[in-house]
Amino acid sequence: MEKSSEKKVIIHEVAVQEILKLIADNGLKAGDKLPTERELVQRFNISRSSIREALKLLESNFVVRIKHGSGIYVDAFDESTLSWYKNDSNDIKVLNLIKNTVEARILLETYAFQQAAKAITPEQVQALYEEEEMEYIRMRKNKNSSGIPGISFEHLIISYQSNPILTNLHKRLSGIWKSYHDIINSVALPLEVRHKDHLAIIKAIANNNPNKIAKAVTSHLKKTADAIDNLLTQR
Repeated sequence: MEKSSEKKVIIHEVAVQEILKLIADNGLKAGDKLPTERELVQRFNISRSSIREALKLLESNFVVRIKHGSGIYVDAFDESTLSWYKNDSNDIKVLNLIKNTVEARILLETYAFQQAAKAITPEQVQALYEEEEMEYIRMRKNKNSSGIPGISFEHLIISYQSNPILTNLHKRLSGIWKSYHDIINSVALPLEVRHKDHLAIIKAIANNNPNKIAKAVTSHLKKTADAIDNLLTQR
């Protein structure tokens, strides 16, 4: 796996961990109310801006719901939710969790991409090519900068299909994927390999070929799983 530059402590990520611990320690369930922003600031001694950023992240991944004028509520919470964000120093555990996420991505992305291929326009196909090229150039220029690539490319494709449930599921999966890679501070595939695979996926979608879409998605994600297996055998 490719290592990014030295990981920095980001305060809003600390706030995320504290809020999740608060929920877990108090046995809070969906619908239960959390302390106010001001109370969280005082409790954790973390700036209000960092608390807000943490809450925004948790809301985008369906852990909390913010009702303006009412308060902050638990949206959905269980032990599996906690594992998405928990900063676990056990790399072996995290690598296995990434492998589990790969399996989920193969299932979801194969079907969703096939659905997107039925509806996508030539203009949207061109937009995919342009977005991928810009991201590729950006990543090459910032090769030594910190930050882990997410799966925004895949999420853009899924936005072209019409099922909002698939879109929301993939949004949640994107958050899980990013959080795991942030923990180990590395990515499975080199930039050149990711770029080549993404182009193959776009081509299969443009041709509306379900079999080639499935093959391109599976091939791309299997490389990630294989890279993780290689790492695990070294542990």
